[in-house]
Amino acid sequence: MHLKNKTLSVFGIILFSAAVFMLAGCASQRDFTNLKTELDALRARNDKLEKDLGTISSDKAQSLKNQASIQSQFNDLQTQIREIQGKIEELSASPKADVTKLRDIESRVMVLEGSMKGQAAAASSKSQYDAALEKYRAGKNLEALKAFDAYIANNPNGDLIDNASFWAGECLFAEGNFEAAMDRYDTVIKNYPKSPKVPDCLYKEGIALIELGDTEAGRLSLEKVVKAYPETEAAKKAKAKLNEKAASKPAQAKKSKKK
Repeated sequence: MHLKNKTLSVFGIILFSAAVFMLAGCASQRDFTNLKTELDALRARNDKLEKDLGTISSDKAQSLKNQASIQSQFNDLQTQIREIQGKIEELSASPKADVTKLRDIESRVMVLEGSMKGQAAAASSKSQYDAALEKYRAGKNLEALKAFDAYIANNPNGDLIDNASFWAGECLFAEGNFEAAMDRYDTVIKNYPKSPKVPDCLYKEGIALIELGDTEAGRLSLEKVVKAYPETEAAKKAKAKLNEKAASKPAQAKKSKKK
């Protein structure tokens, strides 16, 4: 979900604050103007963060650099929020202030702060996943495996945990550890049956079984992909593999007769 859907509208806070202070008559015009100015600045910073979060690069180095920059901005925003909360408390001390409404504003600011922390954590975990995937693409299978396992351990309910489990299997497959790879594929198939990675897991499981010499079980797994997920890329690859196996049988039979 996008940041703007999760965070409280700063502009809404500004309008709400203005209404409360005008009705309560508890603050001077200068106090109101100063507070509004600071909230306007906070809104601008928040808008920039929304844009930055939407453009985080998948490149490892750039991603980590962006994450550090965004984290720093979040820390700065939290400091500003605390300062604004302090001013709200000062204004609420006025006997004419509508304390209930002011507390509501403070509560909303706290919601904004909590949401921003959540977005910072999500951006951090995404960077961790991207870094692991970059290692795999660079052929650093064992390093990538450790990185994917770290992501899974740190984000048990993460949005990309099914993908991470699949790629962990791919790291093991690339190292020739087919049995361990199938365990990772099975994790996705059993625990995340609606994941778009299921067809890929079934296909790679079939290939792993063939590599291990169990051609019949491998064929059944490939046929399952073709039947259950006919429109997927995994089904196309499974069909090609099945056709390849079928074409090799007559050639093997002819070779046996010549002997």
